[in-house]
Amino acid sequence: MSARFLEISVTSHDLPASLNFYRSLGFTELTTADTWPHPYAVVTDGQVTIGLHGHAFEAPRIALSLPDLQRTALQLGDNPRLQSMRIDPESFHEVLLADEDHHALWLLEARTYSPASETPPRSQLGSVLEWTLPVRDALASAQFWAPYSNASLAVIERPSMHMRLAIDSLPVGLSEQARGRDPMLSWRVDDLATLGVTLNRIGHPLQRCGIGIDGCYGLVTTPEGLGFSVFGVDFAD
Repeated sequence: MSARFLEISVTSHDLPASLNFYRSLGFTELTTADTWPHPYAVVTDGQVTIGLHGHAFEAPRIALSLPDLQRTALQLGDNPRLQSMRIDPESFHEVLLADEDHHALWLLEARTYSPASETPPRSQLGSVLEWTLPVRDALASAQFWAPYSNASLAVIERPSMHMRLAIDSLPVGLSEQARGRDPMLSWRVDDLATLGVTLNRIGHPLQRCGIGIDGCYGLVTTPEGLGFSVFGVDFAD
């Protein structure tokens, strides 16, 4: 399937606070289109893009753009994982699905922001390892995500299964180790001391991890409540 990664979509009840947080860490704000009736902003570090929506989602979503969504939607009409569908000539086409652990996949007919004219610099968080989804059964979860994946990146079998897939440019981890947690972005930090100083200054200090994955330095909670887990090395190596 020729879907392209668009953003990780999250609810932001205070867009200025969210934007200040991401800018302080070195993210770049992108120009958005007038797609949504609610407030909307987008930030990126050149690796991952986060859509900040002034609209209440039940949970963060992986949003993909799929130009021929109307045709694909016809094939999804009887999919048991289908949550909602809006295919209407007078509106923006969108389809929402969810895996058995209720992690959402949002298919949209087009981009909702303009890409950066040049690759933005990385943030103080370092390198993106993956968007980590806590799951009960990684193999079963992989069956849902596989049609949207272009590669398998890693498999960890002990102490429990953790699979990493590429969904276009986004690495997605299906983690039995992290089950019971919320979805989170996992990073390999280059300069922990500098990151710690910045996080303390903006009032979002590193907290104890407790996510069930070894090697985690700490956990950052964004103004939207999104978790960022910070590592010194890639735990999948």
